[in-house]
Amino acid sequence: MREAWQGFYNLAMSKKERDLIRDFGERFLGLPGVEAIVTNSDYEVVWVNQAAESWAGPLEKVRGKKCYKELGKVDSPHADCRMPEVLATGKPFFDLREDGESRYIICMVKIDDEHVGHVAINLDMMSGK
Repeated sequence: MREAWQGFYNLAMSKKERDLIRDFGERFLGLPGVEAIVTNSDYEVVWVNQAAESWAGPLEKVRGKKCYKELGKVDSPHADCRMPEVLATGKPFFDLREDGESRYIICMVKIDDEHVGHVAINLDMMSGK
C-alpha cells in the first residue's frame, strides 16, 4: 500500500511543507475512506492524498491551484468557508454532510500559521457499506 504522503517529495516544496505534510499524513491519512487535502492561506492546494485524487485529480494537476476553483468549481471562496476562521483561531471545524450517496464527517485542522488540513471521512466506507 502506498504511504499516504508518498510522492509529494518530488515536487517543489520547502522542507517545512514536507515535514508538516509528513506529520499530518502519519496521523490521519493512511486509513481507507479518508480523503485529505492540504491548502495554504492563499487557498492553494499544496497536497492531496490518494483517496482525494479519485475526485480531485492527480496532485500534479491540482497543486498550486485555488481550491475553490479547481475543486469547488466556483470563482471565489464560499461565503461560509471556515478555512480563515480555522487559521485565525486554531480551533478545528467539524461538520456532518451528505452528498446523496454517502455521509461524511468533514474536518478542517490548522497545521501551522499558513496551512490547513481538510479531511473528509466517508462514514459509509468506514462502516463497510
